[in-house]
Amino acid sequence: MGSYCTERMTRLDRGGAPRPALDGRYELRRPLGHGGTSDVHLAWDRVLEREVAVKILHRERLGDAHMTERFRREALALARLESPHVVGVHDLGSDGDSFYLVMRRVTGRSLEELVRGEGPPSPVRAVRLVGHVLDGLADLHAHRLVHRDIKASNVMVDWDDRAVLVDLGVVLDPRRRKLTPADCAVGTPRFMAPEQRDTGESSVASDLYQVGALLRFVLTGSVNDDNASNRYLFASRPYRLAAVVVRALASDPAARFGSAREMRATLESALVASDGGLR
Repeated sequence: MGSYCTERMTRLDRGGAPRPALDGRYELRRPLGHGGTSDVHLAWDRVLEREVAVKILHRERLGDAHMTERFRREALALARLESPHVVGVHDLGSDGDSFYLVMRRVTGRSLEELVRGEGPPSPVRAVRLVGHVLDGLADLHAHRLVHRDIKASNVMVDWDDRAVLVDLGVVLDPRRRKLTPADCAVGTPRFMAPEQRDTGESSVASDLYQVGALLRFVLTGSVNDDNASNRYLFASRPYRLAAVVVRALASDPAARFGSAREMRATLESALVASDGGLR
């Protein structure tokens, strides 16, 4: 079994001392999140007069060529995309000992915060939000990118109730030299596909497995893959939606959905076909 290379991003509401504007343009206002390799700040773009999110690589990581290249690849991946369900990138730069990435500011809260705070949403809302994630993922896959770390804390739900993927820090681009050692599984263990955990292999199929784990969490509030949570899933939610979860979480990658668009279409059909599902 491969080792786990993970980064947990904890969202913060306030605090932190103000810092000078990066390149005289991006005025850091308050921290939004802290992770193992970078921090995210709410900032003000003095030139375009708008709020942005600025992700700054930790200073002690600046000498790590592996980390700085991964940071750069995240910016390049985001720059290639134009998707309403994947956060947009505005700029990549450096100022002294700050290597930073400027992204669109998504106002709202994470999908994890939503479910933890309000409980599982209705099946209709759950399908809509996970459908947005699948739309963003389809756009990523169309550019031959693999996300590798889909989880509720990496999905923001904005004030229009639209889900947006906000973290591509470990995105895999098969056209570029692989940065991760063969025995290192990148991602979050509780959401990983079996092949990710065992061999470090990531693909469209492993991304869709992670969406299955995400859907189970949104429908039940649980991330546990055990008999008790599965019984709850089938007992408390429309049966056909539970069947979508089971297929997405198949151990065999070939038994899962063939694409994000196929999974989205099946999910919507399952909702419509389920008795009592439209509530």
